[in-house]
Formats: sequence, C-alpha cells, structure tokens
Amino acid sequence: MIERTRYTNWLDVCWDECERMWKYVSDNYVFRENNLDVIKDQWLEANGYKISWIRGRCFFCEYVWGRDQHCNICPGVQVDNRFGCFNLEYNYETKPKLFYKEIVRLNKVRKERTEDERKIT
Repeated sequence: MIERTRYTNWLDVCWDECERMWKYVSDNYVFRENNLDVIKDQWLEANGYKISWIRGRCFFCEYVWGRDQHCNICPGVQVDNRFGCFNLEYNYETKPKLFYKEIVRLNKVRKERTEDERKIT
C-alpha cells in the first residue's frame, strides 16, 4: 500500500505507482503468453489495491476520473501532449516494455520541472 508520508501530493503517487506497476508488467509480460490485465491485477493485489479501486487498472485514469475530457488531462499528456496509451510506437497493449520506457521518460521530464509546472491545470 502507499506510504503516504513520502509524497507531497497525489499526482506524485499516481506517477510513482504507475511506474512501479509498469516495471512489473514489463518484467513479467511475454508476448502471446500472458494476459496484460492478469499481470496488472497481480501487481495491484500484491501491492494492497483492490482491482475495483483503480479505474481501468490505470493510475492515470484513476487520477483524472470524473473530470471532463479525462484523456486530454491525463498526467502523461500534461508532460507530453503526444502521449497516448494507444500510440503506435509504445501501445500499452501490444508493446508494454516500450510503454514502461515511455512512462519512465515522461516521469523524468516531469520531475525536472518546477512544482508549479507539474500541476495539472
């Protein structure tokens, strides 16, 4: 479960948990042998989450849920407006290892920004 004292805001939690989950997925996914949702469910349960708590098994979706046009204000899009889960270069369903690398890249870019620049508008 999340150690809340480590974080200054829930956006940081969102990014860190997303990166941790996708590292696990990347390390455990074998093309055409694994179901991606099963791997994500394993990680969620092993880390103290109920699957129903995280919409779409995605911390980004959970973070923006209920806001208008939630994909447009996805934390990944806020860092790079070309980001998308179904981007052909790193589609999360077909290229989870590349998707993980993209999450790591975006999080690094995000952390290099100032606190005000990191906030979702």
